[in-house]
Amino acid sequence: FVVCDEKGVPSKAYGIGRNITAQKKAADKYRRELQLLQEAGQPNLLAKGHHDLSENRILEYVPASPNALAVSRTFTYDEALDALTALPLLPADQEKLRTMLDRKSLIRHYYAGERTFTLEYQRSQDRQAPIWVSTTVNTFAPDKNHIECFIYTYDLTNKVLERKIISRFTALGYDYFGLIDVPRRAFTFYSQGGMDAADSENHPDYDQAI
Repeated sequence: FVVCDEKGVPSKAYGIGRNITAQKKAADKYRRELQLLQEAGQPNLLAKGHHDLSENRILEYVPASPNALAVSRTFTYDEALDALTALPLLPADQEKLRTMLDRKSLIRHYYAGERTFTLEYQRSQDRQAPIWVSTTVNTFAPDKNHIECFIYTYDLTNKVLERKIISRFTALGYDYFGLIDVPRRAFTFYSQGGMDAADSENHPDYDQAI
């Protein structure tokens, strides 16, 4: 606003501003989440979904594997969570998953500034070996009346097995060891401590990597 002197001549001007960097970053991240929801071919993805927590609705659900949770957009968010925690899980993991994904809790955490959560857990399968799963939830407020979230669930079985193998060989004192996927013609070598030493993406020639 402008301040005038006794003759009515403008002598000073004042202005105010507000830093909207955080809001801009949140809006950009929300758009990226919407784009990611439409992308296909994400490695090891079991399912992904977009939910309106304020209205207890599933906005979109994309199963990407036979091991994905069997729900649809006709479910409420709470009903989908009930179906998820009804899967054969360890009791401790079941409680952690329900606590992490509880709709009202996610809304409270959003307003407290906590907006991303991840949990790794083991899930049994009918007539199949158990799988290790990672579920991540990110919350947003695209407008002041709605808190929404995006949930992604991935199959981590191979990564968990690799971590166990790395830990075992490191404990035995080996300097280097490797994992070779013959059908895919892929390999990864590890140095002591579990750090990647070489892999088939950066070293396509097996003999050169050796």
